[in-house]
Amino acid sequence: MIRTGETEIPFDDFASQCDLVESYFGEAIDDVALYAPVSKPQLVAVLARAQVTGRERTPERLADRGEVVYRSSHESMWLLEPGFWDDVRDEHHLRLDERRAARAVHHRVLEAVVDAATVPSFRSRGADSKSVPGTVAAADRNHRRDPFVLVTDADP
Repeated sequence: MIRTGETEIPFDDFASQCDLVESYFGEAIDDVALYAPVSKPQLVAVLARAQVTGRERTPERLADRGEVVYRSSHESMWLLEPGFWDDVRDEHHLRLDERRAARAVHHRVLEAVVDAATVPSFRSRGADSKSVPGTVAAADRNHRRDPFVLVTDADP
């Protein structure tokens, strides 16, 4: 059994989550693991734990903390108010570098999939002081939010 917060997950179910995230996130895991002080298998396990946490929270509870910016039959991509990844770290007793690496994987996938017109780039920053969608200030606000991809199926 794998313990996550108050939930116990059979090892086979957790192994399935590991397979799912490794298949879905693929190259993003490889890219982040190359530079992070976290091994690839360790990062896969952290991403699987994040999926378990995301599934434990209902879409309504996630919606209270942010918004869906993309949805398909395979995934839901969220921008959540800061704190989601801190909650995952606390719930699963992760090290800070593990949390950062997992967040980076979600960030890369979200940035690659979501159209810049819908969610301004996470990278651009500037002096515009209003948070109007499509502006630099909105991009800055989105950069501080927590990206999270809830995977339902690894085969898009």
